[in-house]
Amino acid sequence: MTREPATRLTDWDSVEPVMELLAAKVLATSVLIAAATLTARHWGETVGGMFAGLPLTSGPVSLALAVERGPDTGAGDSRARP
Repeated sequence: MTREPATRLTDWDSVEPVMELLAAKVLATSVLIAAATLTARHWGETVGGMFAGLPLTSGPVSLALAVERGPDTGAGDSRARP
């Protein structure tokens, strides 16, 4: 019985796109939360909460899931569940 040689734990070609996506998610989240906070400070908590509830905050999350897991998962996540 022969064993296959162990593969490297890190393949840098596959790590780079993951890190770029992670950086984009962190940046988008930070910008949207800062915008909601500033909106709440300027126009009040009600308007800030309405801004935070817009698809502006959930849209990037759905996009990131579709990019990470494929278009079938993104399409399935966008449908309403019974």
